[in-house]
Amino acid sequence: PIKSSAASDVYKRQVSGCVRKGKEQDKVYQETGMFEWSEEAVCEPEEALYLAKELGITKWYQETNGMTEVEATGKFVKALHNRKIEVYALLGAVEWGYEEDGATLLAHLEKIVQYNVQSSEKEKFDGVMLDIEPYISDSWKENPEEYMDRYISCMKKGYKFAQKNHLRTCLLYTSDAADDL
Repeated sequence: PIKSSAASDVYKRQVSGCVRKGKEQDKVYQETGMFEWSEEAVCEPEEALYLAKELGITKWYQETNGMTEVEATGKFVKALHNRKIEVYALLGAVEWGYEEDGATLLAHLEKIVQYNVQSSEKEKFDGVMLDIEPYISDSWKENPEEYMDRYISCMKKGYKFAQKNHLRTCLLYTSDAADDL
């Protein structure tokens, strides 16, 4: 039996209409991912493996604060990789999106890069998922153009840093925020 976690969320993404040799195919590719916002989840990889099996999870997004549980994280990532599940470090906070220089984001990305450098191939994160949603704050609502500029500046710096360090990067963003501009 698995403990239910209010911090977990499942998403499904479908992509259809792949093109091969100029002909549209009827194949549908489906990926199922788990967003886990409890850092302590790395201490119990058997729960993640159970969920992965039951829900057909192919990608796991794991909250991390900078690798305080390095050994547990390595075992966790390795256990999921052994089941062919990609594992991404889930990073972010609303306030990070207000920093034009991206200082907090860059510091967290550096921790993931250093973790990957010191880890075995099976223990490395496949990349990072940036969950930085400044548009949910009151400040954003009061001045969306200014805060969008700050957010974009921060994301560009983070993305460049990640690319330079060969770290696959995903951005979590909802299009509703663009409606406020």
